[in-house]
Amino acid sequence: MAFSIHIDKGPRDEHRVALKGDLDINASPRLKSELALAYEDRPADIFLDLASLDYLDSTGLGALISVLKRARVNDHKVAILHAKPSIEKLFYITELDKEFEMGGPDGDC
Repeated sequence: MAFSIHIDKGPRDEHRVALKGDLDINASPRLKSELALAYEDRPADIFLDLASLDYLDSTGLGALISVLKRARVNDHKVAILHAKPSIEKLFYITELDKEFEMGGPDGDC
């Protein structure tokens, strides 16, 4: 499935990012560049809504780690929200659940 990203800067000091489709080797560079631009424009916490993300591979995880490293330089957090069980499992298997804030089904971290 084609990958899409929607970034809502919103009125608060945060970026709400909805990912849809497959975050794989083809989509990872786009995610990194679009989030880098948004973050450079306005450094803030990043909330990644993965409710519509169908697939995540190792390059996708690498892109998310890159985003996390950039945010941590300025003491901002990156939260994973609404991940499907198969995708959430990847964060636990790789122990990235200890690095990202994992949100519950209601989106709370």
